[in-house]
Amino acid sequence: MSNELVSPRYFQLPPLDAPGTVAMATSTLASAPKAAPPAVKKALKKVASTLAEMKEVLAGEPIAMPDVSRAADLSLDRSWGGLSGRISSYTFLPEDLYPKVSTANELMRTLFPDGLSFLKLPYRQEWAESERRLERIEMMGLEAKIHEVAGRDHLEEVRRAHRVYGEVLGITRPNPLAQAPERAEKLRALRKALNHYVLNLLACLDEEDPETEEMVRRALQPIDEFRAAAPGRRSASDDDGPETEVPPVASPVVASPPPVAVGGGAAPIAPSPAPIPVRSTPTDAPS
Repeated sequence: MSNELVSPRYFQLPPLDAPGTVAMATSTLASAPKAAPPAVKKALKKVASTLAEMKEVLAGEPIAMPDVSRAADLSLDRSWGGLSGRISSYTFLPEDLYPKVSTANELMRTLFPDGLSFLKLPYRQEWAESERRLERIEMMGLEAKIHEVAGRDHLEEVRRAHRVYGEVLGITRPNPLAQAPERAEKLRALRKALNHYVLNLLACLDEEDPETEEMVRRALQPIDEFRAAAPGRRSASDDDGPETEVPPVASPVVASPPPVAVGGGAAPIAPSPAPIPVRSTPTDAPS
């Protein structure tokens, strides 16, 4: 008997999300042995029934849009970057000649004491920091000062982008793409049925009957193929099945060139908006 078929890897299914597990189960049913022992046939019926239930749950879910959170994050990054750049441009002017410089300095200290570093935080933490700054604007009555220095459009865009961001992340309203308890329950049931089927297959191995080895090998081939193609990443909790969705990473933004001095010692030209920080690691995607 081949040692490969008694490998511990068959005691654990490949790390797949719900759609991946459905595909693996469907392929496994198609490769099931026609003449199988009663215990294997019973396990196959359980796989078929739990697969049908899982498919029904997935069919009722909205189709995911994986780039939605990335686009919303980039929109919020740009809106805050634009507002910061607009305000900070006044800080390069002589304060004794231009009254708005004092207001701009106050706004930068109040809203951007650490620049735009909060835009590098994971999605939900970034939303919380954005919310905190918008609340500060309301509480301290800074809207008129922002309008004076940066105009109305930049603050309006920050508020719009912030509202959309909260909706996409499922913070300010329920996220229709969030995994429902029923989905997790059905996924656990399907993976349990597949595991039970695999164990019953392995129990059929008879070292005195080479045909059983070939039967089991063919029946397990779909699982082997999905295991080879799996990304190998697992979620923090394996109870619901190893969901492996990878959160998007914001696209890099090229920094604007530094201010250029005009003449001998004259004030520099107002800078372009500050470059938006880029996350160095993946962030949390909307659940």
